[in-house]
Amino acid sequence: MLQHIKLLTKIQTCNLFGLNEARYSSDSRKRNHLILMVIVWGILGLMLLFYVFFLTNAYINMNLADVVPIYLFSITSIVILFFSLFKAGSMIFQMKTYEMLIALPLSKASIVLSRFLTMYGGNFLLSLIIMIPGLGLYGWHVRPSVSFYILGLIGTVLLPLLPMTIATGIGALITA
Repeated sequence: MLQHIKLLTKIQTCNLFGLNEARYSSDSRKRNHLILMVIVWGILGLMLLFYVFFLTNAYINMNLADVVPIYLFSITSIVILFFSLFKAGSMIFQMKTYEMLIALPLSKASIVLSRFLTMYGGNFLLSLIIMIPGLGLYGWHVRPSVSFYILGLIGTVLLPLLPMTIATGIGALITA
């Protein structure tokens, strides 16, 4: 079952970001579109990174450094919740691909779990983009103990799970 989940997650991730189309398509228009989308997402990621960096710096300069970790976790949760709300229904409940996969000797749990892991991977990257610069700047100025970094890393890894679960539940209600 673990091998099936790993393979399905890999395939789902390649299809999610359009890597298979760009890699195997002879249509140059699709490749150019993918390159343009990568550039746009890169610019948006940099804008988000700078936004978090400068807002964290502003909190620290206003002597509100104690608020920074809570602020970062809250912003990350809200951003992941909204992004997951938009894609939870279409990613988890893809009936067309589900009907094709259910005919294979795969369990339903491995199909759903692979889709959830694919969604977690994207949200984890989003969590890293928000948390790493903010916690790094906070650590640079405040100099907290080593336990802060360990708990911050654990929190960054586990943070996408709760908003994703809420968004998946709402997406299931909307799809139903």
